[in-house]
Amino acid sequence: MNALCATGPLPAIGRIGLCVSVLSFFLSAPVASAAVSYTVTPIASRFIATDINDTGWVAGTRAVFSNYRASLWSSDSGMLDLGQLVGATPDSMALGINNDNRVVGAGLSGASAIPRDDLMSGDAAFLWSRDSGMQYLNTSGLSGDSIAAAINDQNQIAGTVTHGGTQVAVMTKPDGTQRVLGTLTGGSDYGGWTGLSSAAAINAGGDVVGTSSAVTGGGHAFLWTEAGGMQDLGFLPGAYENSRATGINDARQVIGWSQGDDCWCAFLWSVSDGMQSLGYLSGAATGYESSFASDINNAGQVIGWSHVGDVAHAMLWTETAGMQDLNALIDPAEGWVLSSANGINEKGQIVGTGLLKGQSYGFLLSPVPEPATWAMMLGGLGVVFRRRRRFDV
Repeated sequence: MNALCATGPLPAIGRIGLCVSVLSFFLSAPVASAAVSYTVTPIASRFIATDINDTGWVAGTRAVFSNYRASLWSSDSGMLDLGQLVGATPDSMALGINNDNRVVGAGLSGASAIPRDDLMSGDAAFLWSRDSGMQYLNTSGLSGDSIAAAINDQNQIAGTVTHGGTQVAVMTKPDGTQRVLGTLTGGSDYGGWTGLSSAAAINAGGDVVGTSSAVTGGGHAFLWTEAGGMQDLGFLPGAYENSRATGINDARQVIGWSQGDDCWCAFLWSVSDGMQSLGYLSGAATGYESSFASDINNAGQVIGWSHVGDVAHAMLWTETAGMQDLNALIDPAEGWVLSSANGINEKGQIVGTGLLKGQSYGFLLSPVPEPATWAMMLGGLGVVFRRRRRFDV
């Protein structure tokens, strides 16, 4: 029980009055004080945090001397090196994690462009688990390079392989077989595919999003479903016709970015509203008016990065508050510049990369309970006290 409402020398009426006063203070706080804020946990230097599951395990890639190593971290267990693929180079990157702590990514032939979900020559997709360690992801006879970008709790994996002379998005099933998702420009498994496609994310229902060559030119964001196949999500208004999907939640809300007339802007797409621009942070320098979305949770919270001046700042977008600079939601005295937000879980915890007193660090943001939450807690304590008061006579 709250110490202010615990048993003690105050008479019963005094304790009631004190509890009501405390509760009234919280309930009468200004609305502005209900804004969400975050505590920051430094994960490790030279660590790129890319994804987080609902129990707080973080997947990412850490620079170790001259190599990049796929790694797994939690606040209780610290950093775990996930090893390397047999016969491969020491370099690897982790891109996705599910709630069973299964991690996907790729072994690398070189350490350029970390992290990424685009396929490069020499990439080899992996699946890591505590029981089996890092294993080559079964490509079901598909030859060439491969990368695994995301995994859901059904152990379905979204990724990209070289197939039929081109790079094409695939979904790997729990039994290891793969479903080639094709491209927006057509083709077949037997005759080869025209254009390119790559997968970036997958939701609990097995819906996959990514980017594909479009019939009209450029690259377009796509949504693939079992029932509807690959759907072109279009692009923001402009002459460039470029878009890229990077995340999807269980309500089939899709996020990414698109090149419009005004900026490269983060977007939110839904079946009902189509593609909507999320804008960008205020204070961007000329030429830096842009934003990029990297992940979305089932509450519709979108994270990514935008610019303040010419410096990248991690951002959070919600339907109620719009786009917010995450640097404005932490204690400035800690010395952080949060550069990019890369993953968000269902608890609203966010991981990404930034600078801590000038040094590159991975970070974990944890939301601080809102004043309304504290008020509810105090209200609950008041109920407990009233029930106990029957015996305090």
